[in-house]
Amino acid sequence: TYVSRLALLSLVTALTLSACRTLTEPFVDQGQVDHIDVWPGGPVQVGDTVTASADAVKANGIFTAFAAPRSWSIADPSMAEIRGALPFGRVLLKGLRPGTTLVTARIGAVEGSAPLRVIPRLAPITFSPLAVSMHLGDSTQVTADIRSAWGEPITDVDVSWRTSDIGV
Repeated sequence: TYVSRLALLSLVTALTLSACRTLTEPFVDQGQVDHIDVWPGGPVQVGDTVTASADAVKANGIFTAFAAPRSWSIADPSMAEIRGALPFGRVLLKGLRPGTTLVTARIGAVEGSAPLRVIPRLAPITFSPLAVSMHLGDSTQVTADIRSAWGEPITDVDVSWRTSDIGV
C-alpha cells in the first residue's frame, strides 16, 4: 500500500542519512587530529606557483579531517606567498625570492610545517663540451653551467645526470 511504501522509503532515507553521517563525521571532526603532514610542493622557481597540501592524521595513522578548514602561514612572506586555497587541504604558493622558508598548516590547535625552497628562475642549462666522441672504456668530464635568468651562477643545487641511451 501507499502508506507502507512511504514508511519503507522513510526508513531507507533515515538509514542512508545515518550511514552518511557516520561516514562523514571523521572528515570534519577536528578533535581527532594528532598531527599534520605538510607537503610544500617545491622547490619552486621565483614567479612560479606550486600546490602544497596538508594531511591531517589521527594517532593511529589514519587520515582524517579531509574537509576541515586549514589556516596556512609562511614564516618569511617576502620569500613566498599564499595565492589561494584549494579543496581538500591544498593551497597555491608562489615563489617571490630565492631562499628557504617554512610553510605551516593548522587545524584547530594542531599544526605541521615543512620547508619550501624557492630557487631563482633558471636560464637554459649549458654543457661543456657540447658533444663528445668516445671509445669503449673511455671516460670524459662534462660540466653543466647552471645560471639564473639574470646570468648569476647557481652553485647550491643538486645535479643528476642521465642519458636517453641506456647503453652509455
